Amino acid sequence: MIKQSSSLLLRVCLLTFFAFLLTGCGGQNASETASDEETTNASEGDQESNENSSYPEKPITIYSLFGSGGAVDQSVRLLADELETILDTEVNIEILEGAGGSVAITQLSNEEPDGYTLSAFANTPFLATQTEDLEYKVDDFTFVSSYVYAYHPLMVSSDSQWENIDELIEWAKDNPGKLTWSGGSPQSPTTITTQIMFDEAGVEAEYVPYDGGNEAMTALMGGHLDAAIAADYAGPLEAGDVRLLAEASGESDPDMDIPTYGELGYSEGFLQQYGIVAPEGLPSEITQTLNDAIAEAVQQDDYVEAIENMELEPLHIGSEELGTQIRKEVETVGEFLEDEGNE
Repeated sequence: MIKQSSSLLLRVCLLTFFAFLLTGCGGQNASETASDEETTNASEGDQESNENSSYPEKPITIYSLFGSGGAVDQSVRLLADELETILDTEVNIEILEGAGGSVAITQLSNEEPDGYTLSAFANTPFLATQTEDLEYKVDDFTFVSSYVYAYHPLMVSSDSQWENIDELIEWAKDNPGKLTWSGGSPQSPTTITTQIMFDEAGVEAEYVPYDGGNEAMTALMGGHLDAAIAADYAGPLEAGDVRLLAEASGESDPDMDIPTYGELGYSEGFLQQYGIVAPEGLPSEITQTLNDAIAEAVQQDDYVEAIENMELEPLHIGSEELGTQIRKEVETVGEFLEDEGNE
């Protein structure tokens, strides 16, 4: 069972109304004017609420930010299939990959917050705000809901000389700089926590960048890497092509007998959830509609079965809690990088 911390965001709404009472006929006119303004404002509010309550009225587009065939792409397509039924509208997936997910998130930041253009996300493009000069910041978005939890094991090919994580670390310490490894992105939480683990173990290793975990897995099985971290391991594991050594995220798959970094005595990894994000300013009614639809989708039997077959786990976290989690992870990564720079 995935453990998540809960949080409460306090919204303070202040409404101040100034009424100037005049005498005689003037006072009557001021009162009538105020009454007219209240009626107009109420009408405008009702109109906006009615517009939002009719959402969705046209197809929705969701960006898939890590390319075709990867865990994010496959899982968001499964989610889209469920949302089409629940929301009674077409939900299209548009691949917009590149730069560790930052291409899609940059594009999303320029879209209207109307609920018709969304993006799948992993933590990576938001953590990248701590390492790159990007056009967006975390507060430019409304985090709608998570829909899956993704395990990210550190693995080697099945014909590797290393049977467990201790053997890999021992060899890497005896052969500084010779171990090659990769993950979905240099800015991904699991890449960062693996680098922390190597540092704490006294290991010097070479990180080889690939654009997505699927590409890293292909490189591993092709003999171009010694180790890799990715959520895209279900197929290779079933085929007997890889051996799992340790879990790089905060929870390990209960079906896999491997330790987390924390259980090995190193710093614990981040929880790795995939979710749906929208431009900042998404009306609360639309956010709630999408959140409720995703909460329903992740409980559907066909969705659960398909997700678990990918060695993923259905997971729903609501908008406020999810946003708080992502912002906390970004802050934690920023503090880690600052500490590293001061050493």
